[in-house]
Amino acid sequence: MERAFEAFNRKDWEMLEPLWDPDGEIVGPEAWPESGTFSGWPAVLAQFKRLKDSWADDRAEIVEHSNSRSGGRLCTHFRWFGRGEASGLESETEMWMVSDFRSDRFVRAQYFGDRASAATALEEG
Repeated sequence: MERAFEAFNRKDWEMLEPLWDPDGEIVGPEAWPESGTFSGWPAVLAQFKRLKDSWADDRAEIVEHSNSRSGGRLCTHFRWFGRGEASGLESETEMWMVSDFRSDRFVRAQYFGDRASAATALEEG
């Protein structure tokens, strides 16, 4: 997980790609403009790039991890810091990501804006 966040923060897509299953998917938070499901590495990559495009500077920092009771899923609590490209305004957003893996590669990552929704998704897997 740390390598994935490091690659995302540096926009090192070549480092990030081998951490993802070619058919992996991300699911954005329902209330966000970037909501929806993005399937396959090209769509995942395009979404990651789109998320970073509006920021002059941004970084995501891991706060903590928790595993599902079955051990098959991981919830990562993180903070995303950014400074707007056009506005210069600074932002801090608290988020949770529930991830599924196959052979140590991401196959699914779903993002949440609140701990309770992430905790429910973590155990539903």
